[in-house]
Amino acid sequence: MKVLWWLVIVGAVVGALMLIVTSTSSAPQEAAGAAIAVALVVIPYCLTRAVEGIRSERVRNEKPFRVFNTKKCPECAESVQYEALRCHFCGFRFPESKG
Repeated sequence: MKVLWWLVIVGAVVGALMLIVTSTSSAPQEAAGAAIAVALVVIPYCLTRAVEGIRSERVRNEKPFRVFNTKKCPECAESVQYEALRCHFCGFRFPESKG
């Protein structure tokens, strides 16, 4: 991942040097040079952010977790603790889990 961020930094430096070194007389050439300099920064940055997003999404999907360790009672629809054998609201008895 650090390699991609270094690519962004190198692109920014090369783009800045390109703007400084290139001396053109016409406005369209200056605009084209500026567009290339911006592209040298934006494209690697977007690529890096996309790779980070894919990686974090993969990590998020690999780790299932429960924010609240609860389950819903099928009788009264109230939330009760996941390990509960009986709903403390309506008295519904949950089937015992095996294992």
